[in-house]
Amino acid sequence: MAREAFKAHSIFDIRSRKIVGFRVEKRESNHLAVDMFETAWREADLKRELTLHAHHQKNPE
Repeated sequence: MAREAFKAHSIFDIRSRKIVGFRVEKRESNHLAVDMFETAWREADLKRELTLHAHHQKNPE
């Protein structure tokens, strides 16, 4: 049986330490990442500027 790999992405609010957005996809894509951030921003009804800190971890394979 063939194995499938998925990419899991999450957005954390550093102050509250809560997950405010997430997405699981079969591939990485800039437009999917932008959509994830736009959706999280819209659903949280944010009115202020935010700072993005990104951390990328390579697969341990």
